Amino acid sequence: MISKSADAAMRHIIEVLDEDDRLTMTPEQAARALGTTPEAIIDANGEGYCPFAFMHRKGAGMRRNTVINKAVFWNWICQGHAWQ
Repeated sequence: MISKSADAAMRHIIEVLDEDDRLTMTPEQAARALGTTPEAIIDANGEGYCPFAFMHRKGAGMRRNTVINKAVFWNWICQGHAWQ
């Protein structure tokens, strides 16, 4: 049996993932799903602590961009890592 709070949290995550049909999500969407700030997601990614995101640069000297694959994010959630 799943608690009401865990059920509500999973429903919220699913709503965020289903907002659009893209294969990737923004740090803002991930932050909303996890109840944190986009800066926390971006900073964790930049420091190598974010297991579901990767970073790339748009051209030499351009700003960094954080990309989150929805399938990888969902797999991380389903393995229970979000709740540890």
